[in-house]
Amino acid sequence: MPLPASLLIISVLKIPVNKENPYQFEANQIIIPMS
Repeated sequence: MPLPASLLIISVLKIPVNKENPYQFEANQIIIPMS
C-alpha cells in the first residue's frame, strides 16, 4: 500500500550525501525525482 509522500521524502532525506555519486541510493529506498 502506498505511503504518504511525507514519509517517502523523509526516507530519501535520511540517506547520507555521497559527493562522488549524489544519485546513488540504497536499492530499498524510494527516489523522488525533483523537477
